[in-house]
Amino acid sequence: MGQLIWAETGQFFLAATFYLMIIIPIVFSILYAIGLVLPLFGSFFVATGFKDDPSKFRLFFGSLAAPFIFFLGGFLFFSILQYAAYSTHMLKAKDLIRATNGPAEYFYKYVVEFGTPLSYPQFAYDIGLQNLTYKEKLRLHVASVYLGDSENYYYVTSEFPKYVEMRNKYEKLKKEKWPEMTIDESIELDAIKAKMLEEPLDDEDLERVIQINRSYEKRVGRSITEDETELYLPFINTVKQYKFEFGNSLLRSFDTKKPFISDKLNKLSKEMRHLCLKRKSSIDANFRLIMSAATGDVWTDENGKKCYPPTREEILKEIKKNEMVKNNLEKFWGALKK
Repeated sequence: MGQLIWAETGQFFLAATFYLMIIIPIVFSILYAIGLVLPLFGSFFVATGFKDDPSKFRLFFGSLAAPFIFFLGGFLFFSILQYAAYSTHMLKAKDLIRATNGPAEYFYKYVVEFGTPLSYPQFAYDIGLQNLTYKEKLRLHVASVYLGDSENYYYVTSEFPKYVEMRNKYEKLKKEKWPEMTIDESIELDAIKAKMLEEPLDDEDLERVIQINRSYEKRVGRSITEDETELYLPFINTVKQYKFEFGNSLLRSFDTKKPFISDKLNKLSKEMRHLCLKRKSSIDANFRLIMSAATGDVWTDENGKKCYPPTREEILKEIKKNEMVKNNLEKFWGALKK
């Protein structure tokens, strides 16, 4: 069995190497010839006619025609690109995505991002391009264009599992065609959602949750499910875990005087961005706050304002607030099930 696996792995490696070294350079050389070389020769022909002594009128006319010829070449390039990309669809996601590391990432960040139109899958816009890193945007473009459907799905589900989880729940609810909540019901839940992140829920708030659920049940013949509620309380568990882990990292950094960002906090920060629960600029500011807690230096918040380093009392207050959010969530689910 082991020999068979190694044999199949070797065959795929040879096939992938053949594509990367032979087929793909040929395909993309033809593509760039159409998009760049032909317009260059076309412009030169219009301006000179390949003669040693072209007329001034022809040179002037050629200078006017060149931008239009290159525009046509660019249009053909991007039109044919989607078909040329089929030459890479047999590659594995891991192999192709690795090609976005190193020089490719920096070239995209400092050159391509600002001057070249790129296509992204729809869910990239759902998440928000501003919530994605340069590497994530580059990889999403590469995956959507150069991977086959199955490998693209593998990459998305592996890299953005929380988004896929949320999307699957939403599609399931749409497919089952359950009645949506009314505007009043949604407003009520949104108000409670906002409060539960800032202050303790009281008996009146919990009674409102119970009444909303009963009103919905009476109107449609069933209760609000947890899946539906999570669409109105967007992954509150992720928010809770992020705040808890951030508070612990902040306190540890303050006590040890060494910046500490746990692997779990890095993972949760990524999930928060992908679920649009926190902007990338806000998460970066939190990392600067952790650095400030360790070094005692002034730090810059999300809006560019200079702030004093946090005190231990302020950090403990934030941790206590996170515990309050956890208690609020437990109370909310308990009221919803009554």
